[in-house]
Amino acid sequence: MKRILPLSLSVSLLCSCQPAAPANEMAPAKEINLIIPAAEGGGWDVIGRSMKKVLDEKGSKSIQVANVSGGSGENGWKYVKAHPAGAITLNSSLIMTNEILGKSEITYHDFTPLAILVSDWEAIAVPKNSPYRHASEIIKNMQKNPGDMSIGLEQGFGNDDQIAFVQAAREAGINPGKIPFKLHDSLNDLIHSFDSGSIDVASLSFSEAAALHQQGKLRILAVSSHRRLKDFEAIPTWKEEGISIVFPHWRGVMGPKGMPEEEVRRWNRELKAMTETKEWKAILKKNHLSEFYKNSQQTNEFLINQQKFYETIMK
Repeated sequence: MKRILPLSLSVSLLCSCQPAAPANEMAPAKEINLIIPAAEGGGWDVIGRSMKKVLDEKGSKSIQVANVSGGSGENGWKYVKAHPAGAITLNSSLIMTNEILGKSEITYHDFTPLAILVSDWEAIAVPKNSPYRHASEIIKNMQKNPGDMSIGLEQGFGNDDQIAFVQAAREAGINPGKIPFKLHDSLNDLIHSFDSGSIDVASLSFSEAAALHQQGKLRILAVSSHRRLKDFEAIPTWKEEGISIVFPHWRGVMGPKGMPEEEVRRWNRELKAMTETKEWKAILKKNHLSEFYKNSQQTNEFLINQQKFYETIMK
């Protein structure tokens, strides 16, 4: 099971970043510091480094990348608040759920929303030898006895993996409080639990489950998208399984609070152009991510609705 560790700030400047300008000064016109609020190798890191790759080739500014890990994103966000000049950072629903769970005082209101870039969606999966062939069969079984099946999760309680399954359960009239969720430190630990038979079902991000599904190490029974995903057309959506939910596991970009409107408009142009390049589309396909672009105004409206959703389902 995952242990709660003390918060520690780990800043790894991977691209010879210049020192950030003082908070009351604008950064040099041709340089942006992109703060990835996590360690190397994860979902945020893939998105951040992909942004750098495409924008360095297509954009008007040089992108310098730094990883600031810890606190489920909070340490990176704190760093941007303290060093706002020329900085942008990545976000996800964690900027809401951390605050709702009492783990952070930071909210998305402390920043300027710039874009939502991608959705990872959520998958419901079973072991390769599971007798279940449809997500609807799992739901029907749990409607009779919610405690009869154990649901495997990664990383931490209150994340999108758990909340997506909770939303599906609530939609089916199942009391989420009676569902035995089991937490795992990593994807490898979760797969080991599948192989040992200690969990029956897993709720995890589609990007993690897709390759394992293709390799025959697990079977994805449903995804939380609004339609079937390209290259995985045999996998139905939750809606097709009788559960009327769509659950995006989104990742976006935000800048410091009070970012000038001219800068916001420039990011609208450059990020939209980035998402339309063949290079960006190839990156999404390689990492099993879906296009989910929203500009700054659409992102602000989206975040307002997401905040209401998470407050409702988590409280």
